[in-house]
Amino acid sequence: PLIADASGHVRVGFKVPEFQGALRLMAVTADGRRFGSSEKITRVRTPIALLPTYPRVLSYDETLSVPITVRNDTGRAGNFRVALAAAGAKSIEPASQQVQLANASESTVYFAVDTGGKDGEVRFVATATGNGETSRSTANVPVRADLFPITTEKAGMVDKDEIKLPLDDDGLRADTVRRKLRISPLPLVQFSGKLGELLRYPYGCAEQTVSTAFPLL
Repeated sequence: PLIADASGHVRVGFKVPEFQGALRLMAVTADGRRFGSSEKITRVRTPIALLPTYPRVLSYDETLSVPITVRNDTGRAGNFRVALAAAGAKSIEPASQQVQLANASESTVYFAVDTGGKDGEVRFVATATGNGETSRSTANVPVRADLFPITTEKAGMVDKDEIKLPLDDDGLRADTVRRKLRISPLPLVQFSGKLGELLRYPYGCAEQTVSTAFPLL
C-alpha cells in the first residue's frame, strides 16, 4: 500500500517492458470507512516504433521472411537504419536496411532468416536508429522438429561375454538420437522407466490425466 502526503498526492513508478500501446492505470484509496477509485488510460510509445512479426515456433532448416514495421514519430523526416540479429539462427539476409520516412509515417522491411538444423531457440534482436533516436525489440522463438519424436525399444537376453549393439538410425536426425541401455539379472528391467512415462504423458486429456494415478495404486 502507498501512503498519501498531506495534500493527498502519491508518487509511484512502474517498470514497463518492451511495449507499444495503451496502459490502463487504476487506483483504489481508503481512509477509515471511506474509499474511492479512479482509472486512466496512458499511451506508451517511443519516437521510433518497431513492430516485428515472428512465428510462434520455428522448425529445422527453415527459411522464413520476417517483416518489421518501423514508424517515425521523431517530429521530422529522416533516414533510418533497421537491423535484425538472431542468436541461434544460421543466417540473416540482409543484416540491415535503410528506409526513408516522413514524420508520422511507417514502412515495412523484410529479412530472410535461415533457422539451421539445431534444436533450441532463436533470440531475435531488432533495432532502428535515426534522427538521434534508437529503438530496440527482442523476442525468443523456440526451434522444434516438425515431426513427433520416435521411440524404439528392444529387449533380450545376453548369453555371451561380449555383444555388439549397432545403432539403427535410418530416417532419424543424427544430432537428436539418444540411447539408453539397462542391464539387470531380473526380467522386470524391461519395465524400467515406464512409471515416468505414465506420470509425464504429454497429452492433457482427462483419461490420461487420471491414468497417472494407476501406478500408485
